[in-house]
Amino acid sequence: MSTLPTPTESLRANASSELYVKSRRTRQRFMPMLLANIEQSLAGFDAVFERHGHHEFEIRTNDLDAAGPIVARVFGIDRVDRVTHIEAPSLDELAGNVRDLVGERVAGKTFAIRVRRSGSHDWKSKDAEIVLGDALIARSAGVDLSNPEVTVRVRIEGTTAAVVSKSWQGPAGLPVGSQSPALVLLSGGIDSPVAAWMMMRRGCPVDMVHFQLECNQADHALAVGHELAMRWGHGAGVTFHVIDFEPIKKEISAAVHPR
Repeated sequence: MSTLPTPTESLRANASSELYVKSRRTRQRFMPMLLANIEQSLAGFDAVFERHGHHEFEIRTNDLDAAGPIVARVFGIDRVDRVTHIEAPSLDELAGNVRDLVGERVAGKTFAIRVRRSGSHDWKSKDAEIVLGDALIARSAGVDLSNPEVTVRVRIEGTTAAVVSKSWQGPAGLPVGSQSPALVLLSGGIDSPVAAWMMMRRGCPVDMVHFQLECNQADHALAVGHELAMRWGHGAGVTFHVIDFEPIKKEISAAVHPR
């Protein structure tokens, strides 16, 4: 029986797959923007940020469960994983550590093991999946590779491994600031906030303009716009412009034939 070392935990933020297909020069421009937007999203946290590989960021903070869904609302992020780091000097020790860590999660449930591997090993990812599956199967209801109740994702990196305990799906897209800015005409309905969200997802910083009338939609429109900016506008630097349109409307009504 292996002894599980004191685990350390962090978040792994995975960049959108759309960034993978960009040229090297474009990636070198986009990835710092994405990191800056992530840092802005967690401005209220005591957090440490580190580039991990080519398309991933490591985030360590004192409240991972609170930080995870916030980072998952940053455009350009595909997925955020909460991971536990364990030792993996050999397949047998890795299997024991994984069993101790996730044995309760698979108890009485069907499961599947998904392994990604980097570094030099004398075994393949498939070998690791078989060994880890053997270590967990006695506690489970069996292996189901098609529709498991629990998927155990393990990322082996040299002599250590990161076991995913929780994931949040991101919006993907491009980092805000990577494209030209846009101006959104913000009404009291749902179409314009959706349009703003879609433009930000394509990397465009947005400002918002609302034409205020006597129908009192301004407060609602600004509340929706503010919520959109606070939850999704990391890197956008949204400015709201409210224009009193009532005098113009009255002038049009007085000067233009109703037809």
